[in-house]
Amino acid sequence: MQDKENVQPELNKEADILETNKNIPKIDKRTKNGKKLDIAQVIKLKDINRLSFQDIANKTGYSKPYVHTAYTEFKKLLPSIPELETFKNNRANLLSGIEYKMLQNIADDDKISKASLNNVAYSFNQIHTARRLEEGKGTAGGVTVNIEIAYQEATDRSRNLRLKHIGSNEPIVIDNDLQE
Repeated sequence: MQDKENVQPELNKEADILETNKNIPKIDKRTKNGKKLDIAQVIKLKDINRLSFQDIANKTGYSKPYVHTAYTEFKKLLPSIPELETFKNNRANLLSGIEYKMLQNIADDDKISKASLNNVAYSFNQIHTARRLEEGKGTAGGVTVNIEIAYQEATDRSRNLRLKHIGSNEPIVIDNDLQE
């Protein structure tokens, strides 16, 4: 019995400690005074201003190892300059290749038969829209408006109306095709 009594108060002490810890704010080592390390600032200071990690640490208030780790971990996420240039120069070809592969996947009869009606309808709409754009046609409800052609037609009609009016003393009569 006494063992149980001795154990019980200790458990209560642990529970009290856990309850007390809930009220203490957790400290995020990535923050100083509630602010996170501005990685963009670190990159600017390192790459553009050519500061050392120690100078950046002094300026930001973070430790040198932390600044160094944050910088190098972020830089690992970025492709190298030659890789980035290669991607930029070949982006259209890369995207066309991916598009081709996806179209092959979409056109798979087995996948089409397993897809929901909603998915098939969505795929059809996307492919239909892409085809119309490739053909230079509009995608807004099947209505294609070429502003240059519309402007030219309006200019021609206006010129014809003025010529009709100038040649006679009669008021301008609107053609049937202009009433539409």
